[in-house]
Amino acid sequence: MQSTTGQRRRAIFEVLLSAAMWSTGGIFIKLLDWGAMPIAGVRSLIAGLVMAAYMLMRRIPYKLNARSARSAVALCGTFTLFVAANKLTTAANTIVLQFTAPIFVIVFSLLFWHKRPRRLDLIACAVVFGGVLFFFVDSLEMGGGLGNFLALLSGVSYAGVFLMNDMPDSDALSSVFWGEVLSSVTGLPFLLQETEFPPTAILSLVVLGVFQVALAYILLAIGLKTTPPVMASLVSGIEPVLNPILVAVFYQEYMGPFALIGAAVVIVGVVGTLQFDVLEYRLKNEYNVDLYMEGLPYEYLRWIETDDGQPVKEEDLTLGTDTKLVEDYKGNQLLLFASQWSINWVQEKNKNLTMSEFGGTRE
Repeated sequence: MQSTTGQRRRAIFEVLLSAAMWSTGGIFIKLLDWGAMPIAGVRSLIAGLVMAAYMLMRRIPYKLNARSARSAVALCGTFTLFVAANKLTTAANTIVLQFTAPIFVIVFSLLFWHKRPRRLDLIACAVVFGGVLFFFVDSLEMGGGLGNFLALLSGVSYAGVFLMNDMPDSDALSSVFWGEVLSSVTGLPFLLQETEFPPTAILSLVVLGVFQVALAYILLAIGLKTTPPVMASLVSGIEPVLNPILVAVFYQEYMGPFALIGAAVVIVGVVGTLQFDVLEYRLKNEYNVDLYMEGLPYEYLRWIETDDGQPVKEEDLTLGTDTKLVEDYKGNQLLLFASQWSINWVQEKNKNLTMSEFGGTRE
């Protein structure tokens, strides 16, 4: 049991380290005074060579089929769009907008596989969409609208990677390797446009290729063997937090006020919903308990008291179909309402009932 726990902690650390490596992308791309395409091409060439060496050492086949090819195309788009967006908007905007990928997974699963989303998924989509709007409001004041759009597209293409890798006969490492090959082939010709090759550019490209891409994906692949996907998603949430901090400290690039609000909304919308998945996973795998969650339509709560101070029975009240009588663990009675109109209606129909705002504690 201790070895299993130790392996799980090590795997989580590997996923955490891979997310920390990913978060360095923004700062090193900003330090490069090159165009997006040559950066993407050289970075992918270096990363591809490292991954090829690792796969050769571990005797992992370079699997190429229809699914890994489609995933490679999506990854190539993700790599290129990410670099281009970093050149046209802030690094923080880029990483947070790419972080919307899980939301597009939900949308594409509905559109192409007719997989109905949970109510919680729909809420997450609405929250994240609202957060994205803040970025484009910010771009009206501070510029970077095209960069924000490309960053959002990188989230769309990244969602395609997740979906393809979830299919039968898919292979995540092979997909990344072929994605690097495709990205380097499309980006390297643009290297002819560059005329300056300072040491900082070479160092930045080596860090991007070796650490930010190759080793990060290798660590993630190793960590995912014993880390649940939902836990890995939560741990990876450090990337959109750490990335803007690194860029702010070492490059003095800051988010606009609306983008900052949007970033908080997007991260809460994506990571917050995963908390329920983690709870469900732990109950199932650690306590062998099945969990079924069902949403309720109620949005308002009110403490209730009668004129004589005695507990009230539901049959003695005139309630609408969208109102429910409940008790807390101390026996205090509350009414749940679906709308403000329901509160007013119940108050009108039950003159002897005193309702008060829900909040704090009651003895």
